[in-house]
Amino acid sequence: MILVAAALWLMAWGFVGVSIIVATTSGAPAGAVDAVVQGVGEFYLTAVATLRQFALSTTVSPRWVDVGYAALATVPIFIHLFLLSGVISVYTDDAAESPGLVLLFTLGLPLSVGALIGSAVFYLGAQLLTLSTIGVGVVLVPFAYAFVRA
Repeated sequence: MILVAAALWLMAWGFVGVSIIVATTSGAPAGAVDAVVQGVGEFYLTAVATLRQFALSTTVSPRWVDVGYAALATVPIFIHLFLLSGVISVYTDDAAESPGLVLLFTLGLPLSVGALIGSAVFYLGAQLLTLSTIGVGVVLVPFAYAFVRA
């Protein structure tokens, strides 16, 4: 059953990627299906543009505001990984030996530090903050599945 939850998690991230691509490359949604497909992508584009505009309107250097965005993005990343570890622990018998907790600390800490450094170097703090916020919603798909199945 953990494979189903993992597949749902990957499919949700795939939907986010497709939505961003479709929202970037196409015009306004023509119907309900287009609006659903482009919804997450439009949120991503609007949020990144708003964060960039805020960075330019402050008295602090936009680079340091971007570093602040990257530092702030570690919070939703850890929430995402914490909920994902909860999904994984639903499918294990012994909660103390859950691979979800191992995932949280062995993957979460290096991922957060690497994302922080990478986004600060390449000016991608706004993108990281937006995607990590979307990631909290993405992890709710397998979390809801695990909750229904348990």
